Amino acid sequence: MADLSRVGDFDVSGAWPAFEPWGAGPDLYRTLDRYNSEYISPIGEDNQGHQSRWSSEEMDTIIADLRETDPANAEAVIDVGIESLKEAVIEMPGMPTFGYIGFIAWDQTYWTNWPGAENPYTQPYTHWGPFKYMTPFLESTGR
Repeated sequence: MADLSRVGDFDVSGAWPAFEPWGAGPDLYRTLDRYNSEYISPIGEDNQGHQSRWSSEEMDTIIADLRETDPANAEAVIDVGIESLKEAVIEMPGMPTFGYIGFIAWDQTYWTNWPGAENPYTQPYTHWGPFKYMTPFLESTGR
């Protein structure tokens, strides 16, 4: 089955919509770059791009803009990212049909100020990209 997906020999596939989790940070470049038409191969050949082989000129332009946008400029990254999401909604290269329910546990013995329903400053996932946005806000208990 993996070989058929790799060469585009399928009608329907169940796979992640992107190699980088959507929402793992404001910069969607690593998420979207797999849709870049320069990586897409004809059906029957191994593909380096997204297995759906979807691409569009509009998305190529957006990906190029993201590549040239300073990732430290959050406002600019978000503005270009919103344009990419609009294109993805219009073109609908995939339809997510599943959700991810993650359970994260921690205690406050050594660190406090974990995000949660009462303090939602970032996603509370320590095993994905948002951990880097959480770390500066954790407060040591001094133990």
